[in-house]
Amino acid sequence: NLRYNNIKEIEEGSFTYLGKLRQLDLYGNQIIVLDANLFSNQRHLINMFLGKNPLENIQNSLFKNMHQLQILNLEDVEIPNINNAMFENLLNLEIVYFMYYRYCRFIPWVTICKPPSDGISSNDRLLFKPIFRYSNWIMCFFSLTGNTLVLFSRHLFRDKNKTLSIALKNLAVSDGLMGIYLIIIGYHDLIFRDNYNSIHLEWVSSWRCTLTGMLAMISQEVTVLLLVFMSLDRLFVITSSLKKDRILNVKDTWKVIFSIWCFGIILSATPVIALLSTTRFYGVNSLCLPLFIDDPYFIGWEYSAIIFFGINAPSLIIIIICYCIMFKSIKTTRNNTSMPLKSSEFAVRFFLIILTNIMCWLPIIIAKIVVYFEVEITDHVYGWLAVFILPINSSLNPILYTFTTRKYRRRLLNVPAFLKTIKT
Repeated sequence: NLRYNNIKEIEEGSFTYLGKLRQLDLYGNQIIVLDANLFSNQRHLINMFLGKNPLENIQNSLFKNMHQLQILNLEDVEIPNINNAMFENLLNLEIVYFMYYRYCRFIPWVTICKPPSDGISSNDRLLFKPIFRYSNWIMCFFSLTGNTLVLFSRHLFRDKNKTLSIALKNLAVSDGLMGIYLIIIGYHDLIFRDNYNSIHLEWVSSWRCTLTGMLAMISQEVTVLLLVFMSLDRLFVITSSLKKDRILNVKDTWKVIFSIWCFGIILSATPVIALLSTTRFYGVNSLCLPLFIDDPYFIGWEYSAIIFFGINAPSLIIIIICYCIMFKSIKTTRNNTSMPLKSSEFAVRFFLIILTNIMCWLPIIIAKIVVYFEVEITDHVYGWLAVFILPINSSLNPILYTFTTRKYRRRLLNVPAFLKTIKT
């Protein structure tokens, strides 16, 4: 037992003549480097404790001869080069302690692997909490149903404001992509249930996970940028209601929206091309969402930070500023100008839509900020942020579009009669 002995270095050959050693406890020392052949003669070792050491790198061959090892403690040891080959000879391993839950996917045969969850998944389930599974399917239903309803109603009933109608249709498509993403996650949770750890590595390493994550990112980024565009458009409409020439025409609107979609697709594809890997960015967790909250400095964290702090956070600030200016303009001109009442009502309704998006994005941005100041985000909070908070706006947006507009509520109620008229 060499626990907490302030050991900083172990020379090669230190354990050569201890071939019958059954337990080795080096827990809580200051060891930085372990030679690849240091434990080559420990064939009878059953328990090994290397946790709480600032190890910089673990060689693939470090455990190669420990065929009898049953308990391995690597608690609080970061292993950036972790891979299957590192543990492939430890077939009798029963209990492992790691720094991160995601390391467990490299030893799927182990009975007990800790930590047992990252707040999202466990060794048994992709979504380990029942409430996560229920909320995933509920949000999926509302997202797909609501956005389909928005597309249907705005196609069936033509809107005079074509610029806004085009933007809202594209927003419905973008939010609908999140619904498709939720279906994919829910489906894989069902087929992986009770046996997730055995398929964990294959799933997060697959192109299915990468494409699923890209779909979610496209939805998120296109939605944010469309909201910025609509906020700026509404700002021009309300503050310059008498200058119609300042409002975008249909052709210019399509150019802007096409650019937004292209930008969103490029954003999602860039890390895959840059890292030349299917797992290093989107495979950071089982949801294929590169949030980098549980491990803020994992490979690819810089790109995630650029997106959140360089695009999403400024976008929210722009949206807030736009609506502050709009409401100030409404307040000062309501009784003194000929600004149509509809514009004022529209701004209030849109404010509710923007507010829901801010409430969804702000917690994520705050969480990403505080982790860089070494403030710990618990697995419980991380799970709720990833599973519930992030995708919920795609479910709320269509509800707000459908039920906060009196015109569309009235038209939707008349749809059965309208369809009956078409048939006759």
